[in-house]
Amino acid sequence: GTIFSTGGYSAQYGQALSSTLILRSLDLPPDTRSSFGLLAAGFNAVHTQRWEKSSLGFSADYFNVGPYNNIVPQRVDWDLAPITKSGALIYRHKLGESAMYKFYGTFSQTQLSLYQPNLDNPGFRQRFELDNQNIYINTNYTDIFFGDLAFFAGYSYSNNNDDLGINTFPANRDDQLHQVKVKGTKNIAENAFLTVGGETWFLKADDSFSSLKANLEDKYYAGFAETDFFLSDWAAFRLGVRYEYADYIKQSNVAPRASFALKLWENDQINFAYGQFYQTPDRIWLYQAKDLEFERADHYILNYQYIGDRRTFRIEGYYKDYQSLIKRNYTSPGVFTLPDYRNNGSGYAKGIDIFWRDRGATFDNVDYWISYSYLDTKRDYRDFPTLATPTFASEHTLSLVYKQFFRALNSFIGFTYTFSSGRPYYNPNNPVYNGDRTPVQHSLSFNGSWLTTIFDYFTIVYVSVTNLPGYENIYGYRFSADGKRSQEVIAPALRTYFLGVFISFDYK
Repeated sequence: GTIFSTGGYSAQYGQALSSTLILRSLDLPPDTRSSFGLLAAGFNAVHTQRWEKSSLGFSADYFNVGPYNNIVPQRVDWDLAPITKSGALIYRHKLGESAMYKFYGTFSQTQLSLYQPNLDNPGFRQRFELDNQNIYINTNYTDIFFGDLAFFAGYSYSNNNDDLGINTFPANRDDQLHQVKVKGTKNIAENAFLTVGGETWFLKADDSFSSLKANLEDKYYAGFAETDFFLSDWAAFRLGVRYEYADYIKQSNVAPRASFALKLWENDQINFAYGQFYQTPDRIWLYQAKDLEFERADHYILNYQYIGDRRTFRIEGYYKDYQSLIKRNYTSPGVFTLPDYRNNGSGYAKGIDIFWRDRGATFDNVDYWISYSYLDTKRDYRDFPTLATPTFASEHTLSLVYKQFFRALNSFIGFTYTFSSGRPYYNPNNPVYNGDRTPVQHSLSFNGSWLTTIFDYFTIVYVSVTNLPGYENIYGYRFSADGKRSQEVIAPALRTYFLGVFISFDYK
């Protein structure tokens, strides 16, 4: 399962100012089976072997978009279109009535190279190349002791290496991260649970560009405690606190978290969350200043949600106050000095998110949902000379999704429409920083799926086309150093086509 929290999340998680992605793995698969997928730009193969108390699964993937690019016109001058090779291994073992051990490992390699126009030298094309290798390992053990103590211990390791080429200059970015986490949850009263745990990270980073080199090693320690109280069948609250220490910057923090849920009727409730969240500055800033501190955000979130049998409605309002952000110190305007970065940046984000979904309650065999987001955010951080809206923020975003099921044909078709208001961008000819806006953006996409059999094996045929009407969306602009020449930032292709056939082999 995947849970994406946009704020106010548990004290079990840290090192993120705005949101966190929580992944929960499944236990033993139901049976032995294999699958094979033939895609427009590659293939994938998966096999899972199930025994009584254990299972072993492995997969292999290969993607090469070069042949696809020869058919579908591209607006990128590819020298080598992206090629990806990857594989994964998953092992699960049930060690007892409640004990479970899991191992997951994956490896991938991606290569690409392309040419880009140089706005400062119109007759010259910049060449960029990338050779990426990524290794990730995740292993954990869970058990229940003394009848009600849920125990978890996990270790993960990741190694990401980027070999880059920018024109004739070689560059490299190498990350190695070790992480250990342990926690336990126990029922401490009839209506209360206590979760206590800790984690530690070890990061080793090496970066280089031509003859310039930089590296660092950082150790991170954290401990957390969190209590869930159930006041009744209609009210509950959670209190938590997290302690963090980062060795590289020699700084620590204590972050309180709190949330409250009030059930109004059988299917609806109101939720409130507050919390302080800290993050160690990115290493690009740590290379330039060692006397930095944690960046901080305070979250205030209030939402109402209704979850019925086939209808879901949710509305959420939030305010996030950003403090101690990394910002360049402009001590002498107009005079060139080496960049001086400090924790004197700030900002805010406030908005409303609305979501509605109807799964066949109004129209038979129709599933549709509507989501809308309003965002008002400004930051005075990094190299911003003043408080301004970042280039990634759209004030209004709307998404409409429609799925029509054809039960007799074992198939469905779907359409997705998205709209977003113009994003700000930096124009050196405008005295107002990030004062220009791109045109509004539209997209209408189609997808369809057909469930059938090939040689008596369960098969899914899936097809999708993005941006059916061919909207020419502009996501920003690039400018030359003197501001006299500009270039639109657009999608690499006006439309994207996908066709996949997935066959599952069941060994029952």
